[in-house]
Parts: sequence; C-alpha cells; structure tokens
Amino acid sequence: MVNNCNRFYFVESGDTCARIASNHGVSVNQLATWNNGGGASCSGLWANVWVCVRVIGVTPTSAVPAPPATTTSPGNGISTPGPAQPGMVMNCDRFYFVVSGDACASIVSRHGITLAQFTTWNDVGGSACSRLWLNARVCVRVLR
Repeated sequence: MVNNCNRFYFVESGDTCARIASNHGVSVNQLATWNNGGGASCSGLWANVWVCVRVIGVTPTSAVPAPPATTTSPGNGISTPGPAQPGMVMNCDRFYFVVSGDACASIVSRHGITLAQFTTWNDVGGSACSRLWLNARVCVRVLR
C-alpha cells in the first residue's frame, strides 16, 4: 500500500474492484496501483482487508453518485433537507452536510455523539464507515 493514503475501505466478501473504485471516485487502475493489487485486472483484491481508496494529492476522478436533492417529511413534522444519506432514520431532527475531508470520527466528535449512535441513525457501513456519502446530509440528532 502507498505511504500517502488518507482514506481506507474494508473489503467485504463479494466486493469488486470496479464497485469499490466507483464508490470512492477513483479508477480501478488507481485502486490496484495504490494497493499492489495486480494492475488493471485487480487480481490482488482480497476480502476482509483494508485497502487505500484515496491518496494525498489526488482528486477523485468521479464523485460518489449524488443522492436526489429533495426535501422529505417523514411524518414527524421535520423536513429532511436533501440530498440525504440513504438509509437515514425517520426520527432525525438535526442534520449535517458532509464535505470533503469529513470522516465519521470527525462528525461524531463535532456533534458530541457516539459512533454507535451515528451508525445507528445513518446507513454508513457500520463502524468502518465505508458508505459515508460526500455532499449529502447525515443525521446527528434524533427526536426522543
């Protein structure tokens, strides 16, 4: 793995290089190169290991697909501003817009919540936080 990696992803069984690369806005070749992964064929991808999906000084070639920019009202009287992280709980009453450089750890620290709360309220890929969407709103507080 390269030394200047600044974002990681935990490979799960069934993941493919193409899907991982697409989800993180990098090419399959970049993913393979950064992880000694067997070149363009990406033959060196293994499940249950961490891989580098972003390096310092490289701007993603494509963005994670943007969720629809809509506002929804889940029935609790609070409108959910869009775009929103898919899989968010319906009883959210405070939102945060994820920007470049954010990570789950920095978001939970900034909002005084635990990682367990954050991952319960948002479908971000569990504690690995592998599915946090850029340029989308996440839930940082729920109704009690």
